[in-house]
Amino acid sequence: DYRSTIGTGPWNVTNITTNYQLWDRMTQGGANGQTIHHISLRVPSGNGGAPYQGVDGAMLYFRSPDGGTTWDKQDVLIPGLDSTKFDNMSGDAYSIDSKGDTIAIAYWGIFDDVLLAKSIDNGETWSITVVNDFPIDKYIVDSTSVLCNTETSDETGTILIDNNGIVHLWFGEFIFSDTVLGDGQFSFFPLANGLMYWNENMGNKEPVFIAGVIDINGDSTLNIVD
Repeated sequence: DYRSTIGTGPWNVTNITTNYQLWDRMTQGGANGQTIHHISLRVPSGNGGAPYQGVDGAMLYFRSPDGGTTWDKQDVLIPGLDSTKFDNMSGDAYSIDSKGDTIAIAYWGIFDDVLLAKSIDNGETWSITVVNDFPIDKYIVDSTSVLCNTETSDETGTILIDNNGIVHLWFGEFIFSDTVLGDGQFSFFPLANGLMYWNENMGNKEPVFIAGVIDINGDSTLNIVD
């Protein structure tokens, strides 16, 4: 839905896609401020859908160059955020930001890499950066390989493009182990807490821990009551 004047007038409706999409994100950009960038999840098999180009629950990109009147890019699986990296993707595990012709999309993988897709030409082409490298691509819990105390993302985060076009990322830390394959279980550390940070000026350096819950009484335990 959109309208020409902020706060007044009738609403107009256009279809971004006739396919079933879930958990959307949008941002406004472009040199003239009229481009809308949209990402959302193609409904996965668990919700009655089916894989799209080899990815179950694919995160797809849509673009409108004219404030939502028409959509010139639809159902786009961004190269690098596709079946070369993923068998499935999660809902709400992504963020988007834009500033002028620069667009940045982050995917917060819990059993995948944390990835940054960046465009500097208003969504025409994309570059991919691995922010946090998960040790095994297309990992399947309890099946693929033994992992111990693996640090990854908890599938939540946020993204920002600064005034110099540099992308900054923040995400929650998640630590898990899968030491016995085929037992139907894996373990994680619910009191592992950390806000992780990375920006493009850090290059190939790993994200850094910048904040966490303070052990106020100094007993080396976070005394949190469930």
